[in-house]
Amino acid sequence: MSLASSRLNAVRIRVTDAYGNPVEGASVTMNGGGLLTAPGLLDGAFLPDMRTNIDGEFVGMVTAPISIAPTIDEFGASAGAGPYSVTTSVAGATGSMTNQIDVDMGPDLLGTTDLGGAHAGESQWVGRILGRPVTMILRRMQRTDTCEDLDGDSNDDDAGVWIDEVFDPTIIRSVPVPGVALSYTALRDDRRSDNPAPSVTPSAGMTNGGGYIQTQLTMGNSRGGNTVRASTGSTFPVPFSNDSSCIGSGAYDNIPFPTAVFHTGMYGPLDNSWSFTAASPEVTVTLKDNVVSYQGGEVILVEPSPDPYPGRSGFSGINIASMNILLNGESILDGATVGGVETGGFPHYESLMLDGGALGAIDGDTLRMLRPGILKYVYYPTADQLSEGQNTVLIEIFQDGAGHELENPLIQTFTLP
Repeated sequence: MSLASSRLNAVRIRVTDAYGNPVEGASVTMNGGGLLTAPGLLDGAFLPDMRTNIDGEFVGMVTAPISIAPTIDEFGASAGAGPYSVTTSVAGATGSMTNQIDVDMGPDLLGTTDLGGAHAGESQWVGRILGRPVTMILRRMQRTDTCEDLDGDSNDDDAGVWIDEVFDPTIIRSVPVPGVALSYTALRDDRRSDNPAPSVTPSAGMTNGGGYIQTQLTMGNSRGGNTVRASTGSTFPVPFSNDSSCIGSGAYDNIPFPTAVFHTGMYGPLDNSWSFTAASPEVTVTLKDNVVSYQGGEVILVEPSPDPYPGRSGFSGINIASMNILLNGESILDGATVGGVETGGFPHYESLMLDGGALGAIDGDTLRMLRPGILKYVYYPTADQLSEGQNTVLIEIFQDGAGHELENPLIQTFTLP
């Protein structure tokens, strides 16, 4: 990695128990030895803390602040320091993982919020254009010449030569690399096939005088992380010149010097990615027949509010086979024909809870045999199922387990801004 840059997913681990099951909430510690560490970017969003997620995964970000010494200089030679060691450990687990990281002076291709660019992890609704452009910068870091007048002629003695300077953070600056062609591609973080898939416009361009290049991301059809990857595709030349002026004080400060190119190096190919979140509104449908409670050892049938079957007493359960849930006129869960429900399955990441218990996966025939008193269904629509403005969820429950018919369908609405 280069000086004054971050790698948003530099370290990735998965924590499991003795039986191979993922461990959620395990505390993770990272020691960067001079490099800065923090929770990283996973599936288009930053992790909230230094703990594993529900899948037992943790991603760590590593930053090389400008205050540290690089291990590799502007020309690819050793700068005398490093490499740096990043050690990752998990509370309660034996052992640790150590990664050796060199810090060079670039050039590097980096995502940036300059020029109004989007932040990594920024979100937008599925199928829509990200609110701000995806911006990359191709730049390198370089020492700056300091003024030195030993002979008293009021001029810098080495006429802008900076290669003899030490790696002092106060004299290191960013130098853009203009005129380099790059191409863009967009894809889902999980590499699943989406239709339509995330896309970028334009798909190619050239860095401007400031080293910047921009494109616009259109989110894919389904929720999840969407990544924009930029690549130079091949090597490219980078010229090095003396400084046009030195920095310091005195009459010789900022006197212009010739800037003839003294070295041209070939670098690359380079590529980098910038990840964002395609969001989908959560559609939640909760249905209740009469709710069973226990008071003093007796079974009490409690009328829910609102009751899908008003005035009908007795707990008989919901007849799932006679149930149909529609979004904007399209059925999303038809109990009579559904082949099954898999929690978290792509592309709708739906989940089903019956009488408070979450189902991992269940086939349609088994589902139709059940008569739950409470049903909770969560569904994330794809872009092609949504409408601008108001969206309507229609719940048709034709019968409960005792044959009582629902008098009027239940209607929910939500607005997509």
